Amino acid sequence: MLAFAGVYFLAPTAAPAEPTPIPTPEPVAPPPTVLNDKRQMPDFTLTNQDGKPVKLSDLRGKPIILFFGYTFCPDVCPLTLSEMLKAKKALGGDGDKVQFVFVSVDGERDTPEVLKNYLKLFDPTFIGLTGAPDDVRAVASEYGASFVKKKPEGTSAAYLIVHTSNTYLLDAQGRWRVRFSYMTKPEVIAQYTKNLLSE
Repeated sequence: MLAFAGVYFLAPTAAPAEPTPIPTPEPVAPPPTVLNDKRQMPDFTLTNQDGKPVKLSDLRGKPIILFFGYTFCPDVCPLTLSEMLKAKKALGGDGDKVQFVFVSVDGERDTPEVLKNYLKLFDPTFIGLTGAPDDVRAVASEYGASFVKKKPEGTSAAYLIVHTSNTYLLDAQGRWRVRFSYMTKPEVIAQYTKNLLSE
């Protein structure tokens, strides 16, 4: 009687599959708000990055893309300025027909020299404006914007400023035409600006 030994082959145990990461949805900004009343914005005078007084009316003749922020801002402001630069590039040859204006809400630290060095990191043709907090607050309030100084807990920062993060588009006559929310794509800003240039 012959006995046969059984031979068994064991398949290697497969490693558990890595879970498929769920993509994080890209933030979507609300659609731009078009102001059909074409409100003429009040004139104001602030100091530019060259230490010279500049009025809003001095900038007429070109559409203006305006943003309130500050140079010590850790995130929103540098990102918005980067997006403004992308919008300028998206405008192509029309980019030089638009004034890009950064108004500091931190006049205590944002001297003209600080503004000038900061804006060079993005585009030296951008206009930086600074002034006393009360003067800037009066200007910002005309756009429904606000800002407040906060001392952050657990950091070494002297203070941060919580501020409205919208961007505003004025036409060549200084009339407020469109409000863009934070994270609006540069191509969208460029298209609305092109529409003004073609009027």
